[in-house]
Amino acid sequence: LESRVAALEVAAQEVVSAGLAPVTTPAVPAESVTAPAPEPSEEPSVVTTESDEDSMPTTDIASTPVVEPVQPFVPTPEDDSIDLSFGPFVRPEESASDVVNEPATPAREDVAEEPQEPVTREDAVAALDDAAEAARLAELQAEVAALLAENAQLRREQRAIEDRILNEILGNGFVRMMESRLTESVVSGFSASAPDTGAWNVTDGRAIQADEEAFFAKLAMPVEQSDNPVLYSFSARSLDEGWVGVGLHLFVSGVERRAGYGMGSSLLVWFTRDPEARGDSATYLQVYRSDDDVDMARVLDAAIPESVDEFMDVDVLYEPTNQYITIAVNGVDRVRYRTWFGIDSGVELALRTLGRAEFTNFAVATEQ
Repeated sequence: LESRVAALEVAAQEVVSAGLAPVTTPAVPAESVTAPAPEPSEEPSVVTTESDEDSMPTTDIASTPVVEPVQPFVPTPEDDSIDLSFGPFVRPEESASDVVNEPATPAREDVAEEPQEPVTREDAVAALDDAAEAARLAELQAEVAALLAENAQLRREQRAIEDRILNEILGNGFVRMMESRLTESVVSGFSASAPDTGAWNVTDGRAIQADEEAFFAKLAMPVEQSDNPVLYSFSARSLDEGWVGVGLHLFVSGVERRAGYGMGSSLLVWFTRDPEARGDSATYLQVYRSDDDVDMARVLDAAIPESVDEFMDVDVLYEPTNQYITIAVNGVDRVRYRTWFGIDSGVELALRTLGRAEFTNFAVATEQ
């Protein structure tokens, strides 16, 4: 019996070494083991005799109970009665310490899917609102892009127009550019004029002031002037030596003293030469603001290459809305000045001289 038990232990160790589950063979006392009688065998009976004093008495195998080997099984964690006397379960490639420290693999459990909340009417309405808002946003973005493109195109067109106008102004002058717009004739010639001071000899196409001692000689004519731009054109020259002057009062109103230094509320465009005061014989273009019949203030003074004692073709453009005055001499713009004086209407104008002078080709035009 002991030899059979030893053989079973060796078999169990081989199973463990092969990586199978450990097998526990409970110890069974010899007297408590019972087994069915063996089947008859044709082989002769074998008698085993031990000579050692600790050995079992001679026994006939045929009369000895046979213990069947215990079938191996896999232990479960719930079975506390299993004797692991053969040592821990060790796979061939692992050490005993690895098995001891290996964490237990939890049993796999089927994970149930979380239930989805049902879609409500409010959710559907909110989704539709979000979609409509997104569509509206896309539409607005497209409109903004279109407006930006249109604005860029307008800027390009504006620059092209500005360049064309600038080239026209540089080539022909602002006065000449505006001249094509001012087609309504207001005055032509001197027929409506009347002298205020001085010795004037007036024909239809010419006006001559013949008094060389006249300092404030004026030839006035009634002309209504209002919001529209007005272009005054004439040719003029001085007939004296030394200190001389010729010019035009425009947008005149409120005159009370005709022989005064000033002329009511008005603007005066003045061409003068004063060798004694200036120290040269150059011609100067000046602009004065007249506040009344006595007081005037010079607001602009510039030397020009033309000579006052030769005929000068003068064009004076006044724009009362923005208060710009532009003065061209012999077709060349010499001055463009913003007056800031609030002079935006007048009821008359006047030609003016210092000493003897001559005027021709007088005309006034405005917009229709």
